[in-house]
Amino acid sequence: ELLESSECPELIILDLMMPEMDGAEFLVKIKSHVKCASSRTVIVSGYDDLESKAKIAGANGYVRKPIDLNTFIKEVNRHLL
Repeated sequence: ELLESSECPELIILDLMMPEMDGAEFLVKIKSHVKCASSRTVIVSGYDDLESKAKIAGANGYVRKPIDLNTFIKEVNRHLL
């Protein structure tokens, strides 16, 4: 509903494990939304094979949990600048 009623963000940070819809499902939905197709996405998760899961899901980047703040900031800046 939010996607329909407002501008899409430049960067979306999400987890793969979410309560109503998993992160991979969300990525498919957001990338198919015309207004949001160019939004960059970064997955934050604790999965062992996070790199491959992020690629399969179509994310632009990923950060492994537990989060190292410096790594997180670098990854966010990489997609915003």
